[in-house]
This record gives sequence, structure tokens and C-alpha cells, in this order.
Amino acid sequence: MQTLATVACCGLLLTLIAPANAGTVDQWFKQHPSDFRVIDQTTDACDKNNRVTFTSTTDGNVVVAPGETKFFRIKSTDDYTREGGYYWKCDTSNEQSRLNDALYVEVQRKSQTGAFEQSRVEIVLP
Repeated sequence: MQTLATVACCGLLLTLIAPANAGTVDQWFKQHPSDFRVIDQTTDACDKNNRVTFTSTTDGNVVVAPGETKFFRIKSTDDYTREGGYYWKCDTSNEQSRLNDALYVEVQRKSQTGAFEQSRVEIVLP
């Protein structure tokens, strides 16, 4: 088993668990499409010929190619990332974005332009 998150709810501390064979955060979300919801969103641009790499994730560097959708969990390493911020690169240019209080992020990159939407996603408990 792999721990996805520990959250406080209703005076209890809940730990969300995913099967060990789920692999990455991206794989888990794609295997459980009805178990999460999108909360808010931001958009950034990077030419479709450039590589977009999210660098502050628990799964290491996550590359999102034009036309792809990927999920990641923000790796909390400083005050910025603990508050829903995360770091990414457009080719070699260092960038950052924030979705307030985000833990998990969905990235959808447009195939025509390379622009990408980033959404804060939350796991829905049954």
C-alpha cells in the first residue's frame, strides 16, 4: 500500500491509501477517474516545441507533452510549495505557478499551442 495523503476531517485524521501497484500519482488518478473532482484552475503558456517539466512533484520530474494530461502531487519542500505552489520549466526557463492549498494537480496541455491548464484536484471519499 502507498499513502496518498493524510487529511483532517470531522475531528479525525484520515489517511488515503492507494494500492502499491498503482505506481505513480498520475497512474492512480487515471485508474480512478470518478474518485476526484477539479476545484480551481490556472493557465500558462509554453511553445509546443518546448518541453514542459514539473520539478516539484513526489514522482520526480513530470514531463507533459502537447496533447497529454498528467497528474502529480506537489512535493512540499518550502513555504511556497506547502501553500499550493509548484515549480516547472518551459524548456530551460524556470517558472512557478500556484493553486491555493493544492496538494494534487492535473495538467492538460493543448496539442495545437502547447499552452496548458493546471487544475487543483481533490480526492472524493466514498
